[in-house]
Amino acid sequence: MNYSKRRDFEPILNMNHLANNTESRQAYYISHNGLGDLIISTSALRFFTKYYNRVFLICKNIHYAQLQLILQDEPRITIVSVVMDSPFGEFDNSITVLRDAYVNSDVFCCGHLRKVNPTKITNKSILSYNPNNLSYNTEFDTVDASFINKFYTDAHLDLRIYYEYFSIPSTPQSRELYDLVKDYKRVIFTQTKCSSNIKLNIDGVKLKYMNDDDAIILCNDENLYDKTTNPTKYEKSQRFVKNNIAWYIDTILNCNEIYTIDSCFIAIVLPLVKTNRLKADVVRIIKRELVNEILL
Repeated sequence: MNYSKRRDFEPILNMNHLANNTESRQAYYISHNGLGDLIISTSALRFFTKYYNRVFLICKNIHYAQLQLILQDEPRITIVSVVMDSPFGEFDNSITVLRDAYVNSDVFCCGHLRKVNPTKITNKSILSYNPNNLSYNTEFDTVDASFINKFYTDAHLDLRIYYEYFSIPSTPQSRELYDLVKDYKRVIFTQTKCSSNIKLNIDGVKLKYMNDDDAIILCNDENLYDKTTNPTKYEKSQRFVKNNIAWYIDTILNCNEIYTIDSCFIAIVLPLVKTNRLKADVVRIIKRELVNEILL
């Protein structure tokens, strides 16, 4: 949503009333509410649990279930579902939640929402944190996800927090998925479509591996195998089509090759590759504007 084009709002509170002498023990966090944006934010939330008893994430209702799975191992984080019941429902309902939050909580507003929602920080540890991005950047392969740096700067944090605190728990469901394919010599994980329906061309990958009995190509968007001619791989691959994003984590960590278009999966792959947690010897992230130029 382009918040700059919506109707004007009164500021939630006069900034002069935000300062107080009490150090808050709980915090609210809000940023852009795409699924990828929310996943990017989870590292900040995990970091905040070191300094706050409770951390609340304001989350678009359609992504609530996915964030619940990603953050299920951290009971101190509560996800506040915001219902979109009007063209500006996400915006209006977020303001309703934050109006009450400012009284006794710290509030972190990142991205466009800072235009109407001021950040309030009283926690001394957060205020004394000295952001330093010298060790990391947001560039990888064909993409530069510089907007991530902006999110973390707005939260008075840095890229180190995003990369080093990023985590999705391994669960029985995620291990079950990986167990289906772990005996193949080459496991190739792909994600080929973005929200604007632009599609990554992986014809070269398919040509190399589709008929290889020792390899399997998994795709989040579609099943690449024919049910009649290759029923075993079809059945295994079907489990990976449009599944819960958190349940891919064991496969992503342990597969041999990763190919993804720039989409919400960047939020997962980028911190893992930047901190050398992937076993894959080939990792490609292709900018959606380059899908016609780069054929994998």
